[in-house]
Amino acid sequence: MRVILFNSSIVEAKKDVLEAGNLYPWIGIASITSHLLQNGISVSILDSDAYKLDIEQIRERARQKKPDIVGLPAFTEEVCGANEIAKAVKEVNSNIITVVGGPHPSAIPVQTLKEFSYFDVAGLRDSVNNDETGLLAEAGSIEDISDKIVMVLKDDTFRERLSKNALNYCRRFSWNESAEAFLKVMQRVS
Repeated sequence: MRVILFNSSIVEAKKDVLEAGNLYPWIGIASITSHLLQNGISVSILDSDAYKLDIEQIRERARQKKPDIVGLPAFTEEVCGANEIAKAVKEVNSNIITVVGGPHPSAIPVQTLKEFSYFDVAGLRDSVNNDETGLLAEAGSIEDISDKIVMVLKDDTFRERLSKNALNYCRRFSWNESAEAFLKVMQRVS
């Protein structure tokens, strides 16, 4: 099993002046990478922003590394770049599983998957039912998080069950439902 975790989903050609870039891996990505490596899973961290990679260079890295899974972060301002990266790696090998996480896909997972067709899995961190739609890890324990990732990577049947259950669960969410829930909260506090 080979995994590439992107530290940034910014594509250099699309970068604007506000996206200054983070030259170091996020601590979560670095810690998860370490634990996956300790469990025999080949992991690379790739930062398209720090290395100033364009799409063709990202494709070339995917050809060289031959990942089975690519993980992409996506704040709202990064989601288009993440989709562009996912498209590029799928052009190299359509069987690569692309996972997008972060605030944007967590807030609107179904809409993210509908609007951005190159993602296979979208995060929904705040709606995980442990062992049913995902796995919950002990707060602050990178080892527990990494152990759960290893479990999912090594057990195809378990991963498929979680994926199907999570997709069925998140189909209940939409922009309209999120906006209505937000409006109700705002009405209560005002």
